[in-house]
Amino acid sequence: MSCRLLTFKATFTLCLLLTTAALHSQPVSTAPVIFANSLIKPWGMEVNGSAQGLLIDVQYALSLETGLEHQVQLQPYGRVIHSIYAGDVDMAALFDAQTDLSRVIKIAAIAESPVIIVGRSGMQPLTSIDELSGKLVGHMRGSKYGPIFDDATHFRKIPINTMQQALAMLIRGRIDAMTGVDLTFYWAIQQKRFSPTNFTPLLEISRPTVSLYMSKKSSRLELIPTYRAAMQKLHRSGVIDEIFGHNTQWQQMDGWSAPWSPSTRAPIQKASAP
Repeated sequence: MSCRLLTFKATFTLCLLLTTAALHSQPVSTAPVIFANSLIKPWGMEVNGSAQGLLIDVQYALSLETGLEHQVQLQPYGRVIHSIYAGDVDMAALFDAQTDLSRVIKIAAIAESPVIIVGRSGMQPLTSIDELSGKLVGHMRGSKYGPIFDDATHFRKIPINTMQQALAMLIRGRIDAMTGVDLTFYWAIQQKRFSPTNFTPLLEISRPTVSLYMSKKSSRLELIPTYRAAMQKLHRSGVIDEIFGHNTQWQQMDGWSAPWSPSTRAPIQKASAP
């Protein structure tokens, strides 16, 4: 073998080793992981300039578990979906049934959230959504609840901005029933100081799962195993049950989130949506 060929091989091998070492020595990003969070209460809200809510609690718990800094953008739910699809944020909690898996990566399930139809006190429970024929039925603007509701054409759907507004309309007879996630009903009844006796659940129509997702356009894809392991640990340790598990009856929703409130929270930033 010629001296020139040996020299070339040695030089090539050295360059390869140096390149590999350089790649492995790249510093890990210390920039905050950006979350989009729905503004639907009690999932997310701003109180005295602070981001609060059930999913905010989940993000705090994840920040504690991973040691990573989070930045939260509070947005309408429709905007949350757009933001994570476009890669404007790294992560968000989304309903599985409404998610385009070609644009996001599922990390882990967070919680199931029954979707119920609620009426005024004295109404009889429904055995089928067909019994709403000809009725005015409210729903949270931008939300989807599954084909049984979304594809129905035998009643008129009324989009409403907030659950508090919806319950007031229900009491006044401006709508016949209201559809939404049970946690949203419980929170609105407590916060608006409505009496639970003013309302009655009529029918559960679906039980969708809310899961943690990362945008495929995120620059933090290497964190997927970290967050997946963190979510698994939060489930095993009972933290997720503490955040969501107490909201099982009208009268049990006390405040904006669960009793779980660690004395020391990991760094978190709140940012307005651009």
